[in-house]
Amino acid sequence: MVDQLLNRIDAAIGPYGLIGIAAFLTLVLLRLGPAVVASMVVPPIKRKLLMTDREVKFWRLLRHAAASHHVAPQVAMGALITHTPWSGIRSLYAVRSRFDRKIVDFVLVDDAGKVRLLVELDDRTHDVAKDAARDAMTARAGYRTLRVNGVVARDPYLLKAAVDGALGLEPVWSPPVFNPVGEPRAPRGRSARPSSPPA
Repeated sequence: MVDQLLNRIDAAIGPYGLIGIAAFLTLVLLRLGPAVVASMVVPPIKRKLLMTDREVKFWRLLRHAAASHHVAPQVAMGALITHTPWSGIRSLYAVRSRFDRKIVDFVLVDDAGKVRLLVELDDRTHDVAKDAARDAMTARAGYRTLRVNGVVARDPYLLKAAVDGALGLEPVWSPPVFNPVGEPRAPRGRSARPSSPPA
């Protein structure tokens, strides 16, 4: 069918007509310029921020709270977990599609390169059921997940205590006591809280 169509076009305009059409199209593309031609071939892409402003602020706090670990932001779940082959290619894609496009907010890695903790910065938009399913999946792969939100995400002392607790470490300091309004005040027996958490 395609051959018949090409034969009809060839018969109607002849061999020189096809060369003329090709030359005309080449001139039109050259006239449009390389940028326009490239945009017709390559989809437009642009730079994206690695983290939001909120995530950058939290990342700075987390680096201090987990000073003995390296903090990697925005890690693809596909770099952390993989499927186990069990019943063919169809099931492989079904399992992999559950995590291959998901991102972990922050990953704590020790000096040996071993992942010690996954840290998720939650807000009001997070779906508790989806988060629980995701945490169960990473737990099956052998990872511990710490979900942080609210006051803990903004307070270096509470964050350090949460990270130490999730890593199974003994806290070496006590966090400040919070009054009902959420303003920090020093625990009894202390004059003021230090400017940064101890390392």
